[in-house]
Amino acid sequence: MAEFGSLTMNFPELRTRLDFGEFHEGLAGNYVEVWLNLSEDFNEERRAHTKRYEVFERRRDALVEGIESGRLKGKELDVARIELIALVEEMAVATAGIYARLWGCSVEEYRALVQTEGAQRLMAWLYERSWEMVADYRAARTKVRSD
Repeated sequence: MAEFGSLTMNFPELRTRLDFGEFHEGLAGNYVEVWLNLSEDFNEERRAHTKRYEVFERRRDALVEGIESGRLKGKELDVARIELIALVEEMAVATAGIYARLWGCSVEEYRALVQTEGAQRLMAWLYERSWEMVADYRAARTKVRSD
């Protein structure tokens, strides 16, 4: 919601379809609806998520190194494995929330898509293409304002 003096305006979410057929013709007709005019609240949530993800990656890497190196034994090894599983699940849930909102789908739909066999390349493309679409929208809005 934007406030202008005493005027308060609710702007609708502007969305556009991103058809999977753009990735592979056999997937045509499957799509997500990318939210283009992201709210400041969502942008802040995404920035906070990015920071949490950076912390997660460092901790995950340290845990994996400790587990794989054989340096951890017995109870320490068990604790590290439990912590790693919990951290991965926590980040998966948080990431699902971000992308479900960005794509206008449920968290369950997002997770089903991610878990589809062979979906790694599709997901990488969806992430990249979605952010390109948001950036293109912002660039077009900036150009309109500067004209």
